[in-house]
Amino acid sequence: MKNLILLALVIFLFSFSFATVFEGGKPKEGMISIKYSFINGSPGIIHTTKTVVYINDKMIAESQPHPDNQPGVVSFRYPKGEYKIRIVNLTLTEGVWEEHTREYDFTVDFRYLSEIKLQKRLIITLLFDFASGTTAMKSLK
Repeated sequence: MKNLILLALVIFLFSFSFATVFEGGKPKEGMISIKYSFINGSPGIIHTTKTVVYINDKMIAESQPHPDNQPGVVSFRYPKGEYKIRIVNLTLTEGVWEEHTREYDFTVDFRYLSEIKLQKRLIITLLFDFASGTTAMKSLK
């Protein structure tokens, strides 16, 4: 009888801990969307580009390669919580992807670094300006 009560208690505790990690059978996640566009590029010069998202120094998502005269978006689900996010634009140069930063001899940095708190939805809008660098706007929903 004691074993049956102990077993029932273990099952209850396991169910309770499982329910605190999952809501309605789904992990507690939020949605992150990175929207970005480019301005002030050299007329007639178009490069292939992509944008990569790192959370706590781990690559999580990247956009499809596209011309830098077109806007892009990267969206993905991620567990709710507080994180360090790094977003960097890469340019295809002679067959090699390079971060569009001063370290790779570009004139401006196309990257964004921030601490974020992901709850339900986070939208980060970036403007990659060939004249002045990166401007960002965050919105929570």
